[in-house]
Amino acid sequence: MRFPGRLRHWRVLVPAMSLAVLASAALQVPAAAGPASGLCGMNTSRGAVPPGFPIDACVDGSSIWLYNSSTLDLTVAATGSAGSPQTTVTNPTLAVDATRLHSGNPWLLLPGDKMRIPIGSGSAEVRLGLDKSAGFYALALTTATYVPVANNAVVNSYTQFIAEINADFVNYQNCKAGRNFLGQAACTAGLVGDVTFAVGRVAVTLAADGVKVGVASVIKALLATATFLQWVDAQVGQINVLVHAPPLEQAAMSHGTGSGGGGSPSPPGSPSTPGGSAAISIGWSSAHPGWISMMLQGFPPGAYTYSCDFGSGGDQGFSLSETSEPETVDNGHTCFDTESGDTVWVTIGSVRSNTISVGSAAAPPPPPTPSTYAETTGGVTHTWTNYSDAGGTEGASIPSFDTVQIACKVTGFKVADGNTWWYRIASSPWNSAYYASADAFYNNGQTSGSLDGTPFVDPKVPDC
Repeated sequence: MRFPGRLRHWRVLVPAMSLAVLASAALQVPAAAGPASGLCGMNTSRGAVPPGFPIDACVDGSSIWLYNSSTLDLTVAATGSAGSPQTTVTNPTLAVDATRLHSGNPWLLLPGDKMRIPIGSGSAEVRLGLDKSAGFYALALTTATYVPVANNAVVNSYTQFIAEINADFVNYQNCKAGRNFLGQAACTAGLVGDVTFAVGRVAVTLAADGVKVGVASVIKALLATATFLQWVDAQVGQINVLVHAPPLEQAAMSHGTGSGGGGSPSPPGSPSTPGGSAAISIGWSSAHPGWISMMLQGFPPGAYTYSCDFGSGGDQGFSLSETSEPETVDNGHTCFDTESGDTVWVTIGSVRSNTISVGSAAAPPPPPTPSTYAETTGGVTHTWTNYSDAGGTEGASIPSFDTVQIACKVTGFKVADGNTWWYRIASSPWNSAYYASADAFYNNGQTSGSLDGTPFVDPKVPDC
């Protein structure tokens, strides 16, 4: 939620951010870690770990072992005769737990994680990349020290909080693009309002679980220039290091001259190959919000490696085991994406699914009200399906100084200055299914300028 005018007193905390300073604060991947015989009994008969491999790794002829000795949130892409990963967590911190919950990626490799990848008789290859939640992990690291208790309830609330802050940083970065100094200052004011709102809300939530959060300290940490630079660097700064790093390759197992030329079949868990008539159909899961469901047709029963591909980047690899044909997979462990407007598709080998967009399966809107009322925002404004706690599902943000049609008003979550009024947004793409705090609107016919002194709500708008 944005409150750019009425939270003006917070602006002294953060001048317009500059990417020209504090570059040394960026998270770093070691230039090379490479072979680490302490992870396994090293056996290089099928291929060695390249010296330039970015993290510690070991091969023993039947498995590939990885240890994330970097400070980044990585994802592993394994192709060929590679089975499902087995991960051991050696660094169970709040930031790690929250990132793992947010990502839902079985190939996720967080700092301190050890992963074993079984390999079959065929050749296999492992590459590393930044996980889609890399920026999330950078923010979690920044704030985890201010949350002393990490039970399940706290981890869940904290994960939702960091996801919201991550979205606020995305909005801020997009807002700044191509703007002059004054325009960027307005974007900074919007970020301050967003962060202040989110921290205040999670502090109330955690207080109910007996956890006290230093609100001022968390706000200051999140609004530090170094934090923003770490978030930016975690998403893009190390891509070249990872993209140009050599893969870890294992050759096919040698069976000797007496094998009859047949070769051994792939062991259970090794990826299978789809048939020529294979097809993949995906849609948003109704049982697991944010995840997709998949229907596989023409795929013989067996183990498959599939890729979740995102229009915004950060593709991820997963494994599944098909037991029937056709088969539907809807288990909350497939592809996850809540980035508004992003696109998602799935590939298995050369077979590509249909493409869907985030928000494409929104609930049908309620019947429209007889008339609507035009209201203008004073800054980029968040929308939510649940006005009572400023939560539920987040919708598309309303741009700064944009005029939208309001269906009605209702009382709900109390924002920082005490305003409890919320508007139901009738305009597309919100279609009366999302709400925004009336605090973020001028409510008096203005379309520009400061929100200071403007009414909390427009009395002409009827109650819902």
